[in-house]
Amino acid sequence: MELNRRKCLRCLWHGDAKGVQHIMYRRGLDVNAPLNAAGETALHLACGLGDEPVVRRLLRNLEADPWRLDGRGQTPLHTLAQRGFSVAVLNVLLETVGKPETTAYLGVNATATGLTAVDMAALSLARPSNNIPGGDASAAKLLFLTTLIGKLPSDQQQPVPSLSLHWAAQAADLTTIRHRLSQTGANPNAEDLCGMTPLHWAVRNHSLAAQDRVVQACAVLMSAGSKVNKRDRFGFTPLHRCRLPRVCAFLVENGADLEARTRLSNGPRLTAYDLAVRRMPLSTRLGFNRSHDDEHKMPWRTVQALEKSAAARYLLSSGPFLTDQAESCFRVYSSVITMRAAHEARR
Repeated sequence: MELNRRKCLRCLWHGDAKGVQHIMYRRGLDVNAPLNAAGETALHLACGLGDEPVVRRLLRNLEADPWRLDGRGQTPLHTLAQRGFSVAVLNVLLETVGKPETTAYLGVNATATGLTAVDMAALSLARPSNNIPGGDASAAKLLFLTTLIGKLPSDQQQPVPSLSLHWAAQAADLTTIRHRLSQTGANPNAEDLCGMTPLHWAVRNHSLAAQDRVVQACAVLMSAGSKVNKRDRFGFTPLHRCRLPRVCAFLVENGADLEARTRLSNGPRLTAYDLAVRRMPLSTRLGFNRSHDDEHKMPWRTVQALEKSAAARYLLSSGPFLTDQAESCFRVYSSVITMRAAHEARR
């Protein structure tokens, strides 16, 4: 059975619809069985890849369940809104569900987060895929979000606001940001569908090489009146969304609230520090847990080990052999240290 699962995953990855059907039929693999640790089924994974032929075969020939929830309480539509962004796959899913159930299907809230597919698509739009505003990935996300909203009942539809300043902020394009603010009168606190401002979008840039430009972009937006503690619909401030250490330090220096907590309908209320700790690998997370009296406790040996590993990551970041994992660890670790030091300095 484990061998069949691996073969099915390989076929899904390569877009082999016939191979997936062969494994399901001939090898007796349940089409709605979870295939990974996240509890995702073949339909979840195919939607995440935006693979319309595989999704169509799973739904039409193998009768996969489009209502099936994964380990996080998400339907295949949620996964599509997070990672797939395929309008063709969206149409196939909704055709299978049927018109009478379309509204209910679009309104399903993920158990873990309480978010709908529209919420996830809007959040994915703000997640940088590249540094080119309006590029292919951004255009695909925007088209998917617009199409998804168009499938809602007319009384639930809302227009996608102009995002020109948001795109410029996400790319840290200082020239365009200044032009939008001074020449076109763009609102520095304009909100997208999730209530995120251009400052939220700017701090989501996760490139270490772009840190200085991101700080400058944040400075321009804040000098124009962008609010550093502005919350989106889920209670996230720009500091919650930030992963770059210098940008975190800049926000804290300019009055970012370290104690602001999220307000997701499902899940704990978290500070920016809590979120940064959760992003850390488990092996380095152990020394950063909060105690019940809300004080940070970190064994000195853990501090020394982390400082050594951070130094190694910094050296790696200066060379040509930096891996994505090393860059991510260094970025998140530095952000945690920045917020922890600022929190202790204020006490």
